[in-house]
Amino acid sequence: MEYTIYAESLVYYALRNEKGYVIFDHGHYGFGFDMTKINFFSSMDKAKQFIEETKKIKGYQNLQIRKVKIIDIGEV
Repeated sequence: MEYTIYAESLVYYALRNEKGYVIFDHGHYGFGFDMTKINFFSSMDKAKQFIEETKKIKGYQNLQIRKVKIIDIGEV
């Protein structure tokens, strides 16, 4: 089977530390591994801004920015 990766592939950014990914669930931020609740950022700058705003909050230290790429393979 042959796949074509189109130029409109999307890139998002997620934040992660040893507790898991930053998630947004029922109006609150937390940590977890549920991929449907990960808080995605549309740009690297927004992810860095979140890190800067939360770095003094207990539990939000050591956040790493992770690139998440969503690929449209053009298959129905």
